[in-house]
Amino acid sequence: MKHTSDFSLQSIKINHYIQPITNLTTNHVIGYEFLLRSETIKNPELLFQTVSHPNQLLELDMKSIFKAIETINSHYTFFENKLLFLNIFPATLMENSFLQGLLNILSKTTIKTSSIVLEINESANGSNISALKEVICLYKKHGFIIALDDVGKGDSTVMALLEIEPDIVKIDKYFSIDLANSIKKQKLISLLIQFIDQDATIVLEGIETNEDLKMAKSIGVPIAQGYYLGKPLPLASYS
Repeated sequence: MKHTSDFSLQSIKINHYIQPITNLTTNHVIGYEFLLRSETIKNPELLFQTVSHPNQLLELDMKSIFKAIETINSHYTFFENKLLFLNIFPATLMENSFLQGLLNILSKTTIKTSSIVLEINESANGSNISALKEVICLYKKHGFIIALDDVGKGDSTVMALLEIEPDIVKIDKYFSIDLANSIKKQKLISLLIQFIDQDATIVLEGIETNEDLKMAKSIGVPIAQGYYLGKPLPLASYS
């Protein structure tokens, strides 16, 4: 495996696959999540493991987000009126220059901040959650939507849910696996819906079978994502 010393981030070619996010009441696609891919390093997890230094992770994260915005702007007709989920690390959100850089890039496009969902893809820990909460307020003031990913995966996601108060809560795919046959998972998701419903929109991740989809609908899951509803694919696959 190559290490970051063997190449510069500038040499890494990146693009995105997109995965639909579906309203389970209307069966309409309400948005797409942009999932980072690279021609240089095919495995996404390996890409982030290889680029492991904090400064390089920040650079890669910013590069990914700006690339996604470029793609959206180039295909605006396709993405118009859709929510656009962009994964982001907490450290990137808190980088001093990032918000202004993001606003500057968006000002040169027709993309509205209210269509951009910044999906926090790593749990905030106790040492930085207060600072993150403060920064997120700034993003919300500019109209950005904040999503918290993988809720339920660990204790820290529950703490982040309470402190950050995201607009969208994405429930970890663990809870979708064999949902149709797990009364405990059904009850827990129902409780989460009751707890969160008034404050945020819920998205259940990882729907992979028709049986689990039917159960998700029956217990009131409003929005879902997963291979059964649509696999991550290159944008060209949709044309």
